[in-house]
Amino acid sequence: MSCFDDRRETKLGSLGTRIVDAQIRLAGNIPYHPVADAPHPFDRLVASADKRHICIVEVKTKWRREFYADTGIDRRHFDDYMHITTLYNLPLYLAFVDAKEGRIYGNYLTELIKSRDPGRSRCGGCQSYPWEQKGIVYFPLAAMETLHVLTASDQAELRALRKSDWQPQIELEYVKEDDGFRFQPKSGK
Repeated sequence: MSCFDDRRETKLGSLGTRIVDAQIRLAGNIPYHPVADAPHPFDRLVASADKRHICIVEVKTKWRREFYADTGIDRRHFDDYMHITTLYNLPLYLAFVDAKEGRIYGNYLTELIKSRDPGRSRCGGCQSYPWEQKGIVYFPLAAMETLHVLTASDQAELRALRKSDWQPQIELEYVKEDDGFRFQPKSGK
């Protein structure tokens, strides 16, 4: 096993991709995957069994954001995917494996890049989508379609791999004030 394979992020991504592969096969499609144990331009090339349809599937095993009903991808990956879809005229489907939501959701990149009405965050602010912040391009969950509900065992395995060494000692909540927002310890209501 290579150093790339040993990384927690790689193991988490591999698990998410295996779950998505099972759904691709259940739908009667055939997933083709990279054979190198190294970074690759995209996760899957998927063909329909009748050979009439081909698309790229990129799997992101990540949770939605806490205070916004959205999720996103690195800007450099976004640029790579836009380049690939434009150059080769192949549709690219972004599939998000999200144990927090308990489901796999996604959509075609051509749908996700359509301008959307602003979404309201739990912080009270509004954002138009797609939205770029700190090198991440975000898409609203409202633009996603549910592909599969995760089993309890899949969710537990994903959560176990996601755990970081740092764990907060107290839960915080975001509280609105006259001059903005602040964090405070979560009340036990």
